[in-house]
Amino acid sequence: MKKLWILPLLALIMASCGSDDDNNNNYVQVREFSQVMYNHVVDREEGTARLSIKDTRFTYDIANVTLGFTTSVEVSAGHVVSFTMGSKEMTYSTTDVYHSYTSGVLTTSAGEKVSNIKGRVDLRTGAMYVSYTVDDRYDVTSTSVLPYYYSRVSMVNRTDSGDDTVFVDQHYTFELNPETQKAVMVVNNCSVTRKTWVPQSQVVYADIDYEVTKDGYEFTGENIKPDDTSLSDYVIESLSLKTGNRLADLSGVITHSNYESTVSASIFYLK
Repeated sequence: MKKLWILPLLALIMASCGSDDDNNNNYVQVREFSQVMYNHVVDREEGTARLSIKDTRFTYDIANVTLGFTTSVEVSAGHVVSFTMGSKEMTYSTTDVYHSYTSGVLTTSAGEKVSNIKGRVDLRTGAMYVSYTVDDRYDVTSTSVLPYYYSRVSMVNRTDSGDDTVFVDQHYTFELNPETQKAVMVVNNCSVTRKTWVPQSQVVYADIDYEVTKDGYEFTGENIKPDDTSLSDYVIESLSLKTGNRLADLSGVITHSNYESTVSASIFYLK
């Protein structure tokens, strides 16, 4: 099995480039799309965390650079909160290298209060990130799957202490299955030695355990084989990764037969 996630916002932006003819007959200023969002919910009163996977409908105004959305989240068993955030202007910072937006307090049709809405969008990768609080109790962080495109990975040779540490750029994406409590991890630019690269530059691992915690997600596993059985050199002997900074960051260690990789990655640009 080989998977590659194409995030809708990025696809829309790419489609908009070069689509205009001389009369702008093909140009669509406002585009709408749906995105599956992983909603990580922390209940402040109970001290518990849960995962709620829901679709979010985004409205993106290309010309005015605004974004709005309609979403829902199950904050506790059977309690689903739905609301719409109207279009908000996105601001861009050359320092942070992503677009961001904020919104004031909203009241849902059922009377729940949604506050402290903050969002970030990476228009280069299509990564979507939203955080907010419901009824001053539930802290929600929503991500478009779990795309960690920016990383600093140091690889140390486990068998040759004289071998220099190698620094590589690898991309990690996770898809979670709440029914099986298993995650699929896709690694782009995957390397297990200083010189060997997979020709297609992508390896899929489909049998990784994960746990939802108050800090996000923890991924663990041993003897994890790639979906492509021909990539026997890429078997992971052990894996321990966890998210932090309200899911924005990923860190931990991945061990292969010859190299141990220390991972520091983020959904957004690493300064």
